[in-house]
Amino acid sequence: MKDRSLLTAREETPRSRVHRAHATGVSGPLLAAHCSLLLLLLSCAEDAPRGLAPATADPEAARVVFDLDGEPLPEIPLPNDLATRLDPTAPGTGRRLNVTIAAPTRVERDVRRRALLNNGFGTYMPITVSFTEPLSIDNLVKRHTDNVDFADDAVYVVDITRSSPDFGKPVPLDFGAGNFPLILPTFDRYFENDPRAATSNLLFETEDEDVNGNGRLDPGEDTDHDGLLDLPNVHPDGGDPVDDLLVFYEKQTDTLILRPVVPLRQETTYAVVLTKRLIDKKSKAVASPFPYINHLQQNEALEPLPEVLDKGKWGVKLADVAFAWTFTTQSVTRDLEALREGLYGRGPFGWLAGKFPVDRIKLHKIRGPGGQPAFAVDFQSLADALSPLVSVATTDPSGADQLVEDLKNIDYAIAGTFQAPFFLEDKDGIATPNYPSDEDEAFDIDRTTGRATPGARWIPFLCTIPKKAKSCAGGTKPLCKPRRTCTDGVCEEKEVCRCQPYPVVVYIHGYGGLKFEALGFAGRQAAHGLAVCALDAHGHGVDLTKLTINFGDDTGKLLVADLLVPFLDILDIPGLMDVLSDQRARDLNNDGIPDPAADFWTYDVFHTRDVVRQTVVDHLQFIRMLKSFDGESMLPLDTDGDGKPDLAGDFDGNGAPDLGGPDVRYFAWGQSMGGIVSPMLAAIEPSIDGVAPVAGGAGLFDLSIRSTNPGVPEAVFLPLFGPLVVGSPAGDDGTVRFSFVVQDVEDNFPIRKELHLHETRLDPGDRVLLRNTVNGETDEAIVDAGRRIRLAVPADALSPSEKHHVTGMDETCSNCPVAVTDTAALGDTLEIEIYEGSSEAVRERIDQFMIPVEFQGVTYTSGSPLVAPVTGFGLKRGTPKLRRFLSFASMFIEPGDPVGYVPHLVHDPLPAALAESSDKVYAEAWPLFIPTAGDMNVPVSSELAMARAAGAVGLFEPSKDRCVQKSFCDKAGKHGRKNGYCRYGVGTCLTENQVLLGGFVPEGLARLSRFDVSPWNDAREVLLDVDDLDGGKLPWPECTRTDQGEVCSGTTDAPDLADLGWKPLRMTRDDGRWGVRIFFAYISDRHGFDPPSPSWPVDMNTYFGNLVSSYFYRIASGKDSSAQYPWIVDDPCLAASNCPFFP
Repeated sequence: MKDRSLLTAREETPRSRVHRAHATGVSGPLLAAHCSLLLLLLSCAEDAPRGLAPATADPEAARVVFDLDGEPLPEIPLPNDLATRLDPTAPGTGRRLNVTIAAPTRVERDVRRRALLNNGFGTYMPITVSFTEPLSIDNLVKRHTDNVDFADDAVYVVDITRSSPDFGKPVPLDFGAGNFPLILPTFDRYFENDPRAATSNLLFETEDEDVNGNGRLDPGEDTDHDGLLDLPNVHPDGGDPVDDLLVFYEKQTDTLILRPVVPLRQETTYAVVLTKRLIDKKSKAVASPFPYINHLQQNEALEPLPEVLDKGKWGVKLADVAFAWTFTTQSVTRDLEALREGLYGRGPFGWLAGKFPVDRIKLHKIRGPGGQPAFAVDFQSLADALSPLVSVATTDPSGADQLVEDLKNIDYAIAGTFQAPFFLEDKDGIATPNYPSDEDEAFDIDRTTGRATPGARWIPFLCTIPKKAKSCAGGTKPLCKPRRTCTDGVCEEKEVCRCQPYPVVVYIHGYGGLKFEALGFAGRQAAHGLAVCALDAHGHGVDLTKLTINFGDDTGKLLVADLLVPFLDILDIPGLMDVLSDQRARDLNNDGIPDPAADFWTYDVFHTRDVVRQTVVDHLQFIRMLKSFDGESMLPLDTDGDGKPDLAGDFDGNGAPDLGGPDVRYFAWGQSMGGIVSPMLAAIEPSIDGVAPVAGGAGLFDLSIRSTNPGVPEAVFLPLFGPLVVGSPAGDDGTVRFSFVVQDVEDNFPIRKELHLHETRLDPGDRVLLRNTVNGETDEAIVDAGRRIRLAVPADALSPSEKHHVTGMDETCSNCPVAVTDTAALGDTLEIEIYEGSSEAVRERIDQFMIPVEFQGVTYTSGSPLVAPVTGFGLKRGTPKLRRFLSFASMFIEPGDPVGYVPHLVHDPLPAALAESSDKVYAEAWPLFIPTAGDMNVPVSSELAMARAAGAVGLFEPSKDRCVQKSFCDKAGKHGRKNGYCRYGVGTCLTENQVLLGGFVPEGLARLSRFDVSPWNDAREVLLDVDDLDGGKLPWPECTRTDQGEVCSGTTDAPDLADLGWKPLRMTRDDGRWGVRIFFAYISDRHGFDPPSPSWPVDMNTYFGNLVSSYFYRIASGKDSSAQYPWIVDDPCLAASNCPFFP
């Protein structure tokens, strides 16, 4: 049986293009004759099947490649409903993907098995179609890149689902406009001995291997050992690998790559229409692979197409179509919608409400026996006491005093745990209390039947309650009651007024972070009358008592626990130690040390998808618990010391819930990972009225390929490229050290680790072959002049949890490796063969560990079989196979990607939000998107993609205030570059998105010096400040790279739109209800904003802290946004916290 998997791609050299003519069984002129004869025969048969219209049969034209029987893999336009099977049990679409599970490794077979459950294709995945001949790139650029008008387009993706609100509407596509930049911040980060370490991107080649120009792969030319003759994927030929990189066309396979600028609708069928405007290099219209313009099996699906074309205003009729196909998008939000409904006793998962009641809550008893209330910690005294630690913990020590003052806006805090359903329980039966073995699990739920087998987890949380208030949001009167407070043993009664219950802000921390991250901003929000709560996300948290702080002087490193104990005794809050030690991290590499976040962003797309969704579920249950604080329900907690259960949510014992309840407004925000999860939560949870994703990205496929976030390249790409075997010089005598380069975990983040194997002699020109003796996969390389090689083959290995199980590790012994001699039980067996020069003579074969190797709790003993220590896919950088794999990965991860959720925040609220909307709860969850200029941890392009997907960035409406002037194009900068706006043509007025693209905001790379052009003439490595919130007062430093790092100085503002005579671009919607504000700091490469930095010329950290707080407060006020009272406030006073409109 032929492998028709959709998960990997056939790779071809330019030589193999001649074989493309056989894609439909015949080739060249013979194909034309057969097609003409077939058309004649079909026209004579009255009942013969027909397509929508006859195809053009030009034998010389580039034809669509459509080869279901291709070897080694089929090639058809993708996504494509021909690659699905009908399944009436598939909710929403009635389809499932149809893929083979045959693959060389267990890990890839597991991916394929899970893929079989997909009920459609991705809403944001690349759309690809290959051709038998090269296309005209200039034609595509002219028609698609330089304007936003559909009337002259060559390719359309259009909604053909009659029941869809967008029926008949085309989707904007990116053809290298800049919405999806691929240029890497640093080229050489992708592990040892990378033969493409100088390549500008991960997906496409920029090296020219055809040294002699003969069009053939000759000996010595294959420098990356991928078996392909690599040519630069640039246009025009000989172009710059950065500025001229082709991102929408792959020359190696003549594949057109379409990217929807915004996500498609879920559970919807689309047609991809290639018109006769799409031409090849010979200016001939592309041709169908069939006698008709479509595959006959898609006649019914394409039935609406003639109507859509007739009603469209694009000048395209059915006779103008060269080829068309259909695909159906998958369900994205539906599982989380169903689980949320289930928590409230509705729908197929309605049983969840009874199994996980809201009263499963435990509070840490923080105060000593003389203190009341027992569960609350008084922040008034704690803030001053912790001041020395705050000064060390803040990123800017100058902000420590301000942060302490902010914390004094908090009256008290509570901490505890609550129970939530956990859908990632171990299904292999090897879990233990200390090793839950859940790092490879995915959701196993069925929303048609309600089947699910969740476990339960106790989740740590923290909440802060604001100080007394003079006025309350919404005009209600404060609740004033006497309260007994004690300081240093002296007690007194004071009248305390609160707006109880307070509105709740749910803060979601970043990757590798923890719930205490919220304290950096909770004081600012308390000043606006907002309670703040935070959880430890799945797999996150740190036992703070075991952390050390380096004071950087003679004091050296000290344990946090040792620093805190004296304060806790004085303040009578000994229970705070329990709060600080509560966390959810697990040991994921058998060294006895918890590894926060180690399995959150990984190569395992289904697990990554579902750790994100599990984190959303945790927050759904938490908000459900808060909403139960209705002033009547009781909890099994004694907050006032009278021995009786007390009112739910009344943690200070004054007779009223302190926060939450069914009628207050709820908000969500977070940074980095929190900026990814919070909009998903807001789309699913109807109670949330506002959300502020900060430095959070959408389109996780695009995010991963440029991210520099610590641990992301190692956790995602090292397994895809590995397991790597590298050889590097061990001395000057020709000795080379062989090592595995593999992923591991250290200091809370995934890392790369070298495992030394053997030293031997290698000479330049020697050939080294790596073979997986289990699946037969091989890789080989020629030793270069520097005596370096890099090899990888697809391989399986046991996970750390599986190693823990099969070796019987002692859980009571921390970091006690188990010696293993039968290593073949731990992974695929490998062998390395070294050949003498170009001969077939094997100089040395390495098929065993030559020295003991310790890794992940196991010692691979000397003399034991050489095996793969980790799982890997053996993919190579810059190949079609990698590009295609990542494309499908983007589809699988999509239900855990905010790109499919943010369209439902405002324009298309989900059914539960509409059903539960009222005068107190908006159907919309109003978003304030805050990307970070130049961010590469979560690339700013992905952050802007989130705002664009939600509809916050204008795509089609040009502004007469922002038109391209001739003077912009007078001076060229480096490499002949011109002002980025000149591409649109003098006199063209631009949309908001074009302003971002022309200003290279999504690209976000200051090092490219894009503004050494008219009218800026700024030669610095600098970015464009498009919204200019600092009013031109924040200098961009002039930086010089030295051996000691960057040395920066300077007082000149960054380039902005005022230099063009344009107004700042502050993207705002619906009278200030929602929009985008870009955090632009005077230090490049920032990732989100921090607590106060008063040392800055303009404290933009404080500005944005107040911006978010004010936004939530104004929504909570109940007063609608207007020109006189916008929810989004742009005022310099935000930077100084002295706005007259603050509460």
